[in-house]
Amino acid sequence: MLKKHYQVHTKTNCPRDGAPLQYRKHVGKAGRGAFFCEVCQRLYRAEDA
Repeated sequence: MLKKHYQVHTKTNCPRDGAPLQYRKHVGKAGRGAFFCEVCQRLYRAEDA
């Protein structure tokens, strides 16, 4: 994937609504880290599936 497609990598605020970005380690099946916006995105957990 090209870096131009990264929308939040190295940023501190969400490009959509300006809210501060959150970082969580061990997200998803692969257990990778992820940046996300708590305002416009939902963090899915195993109990939500």
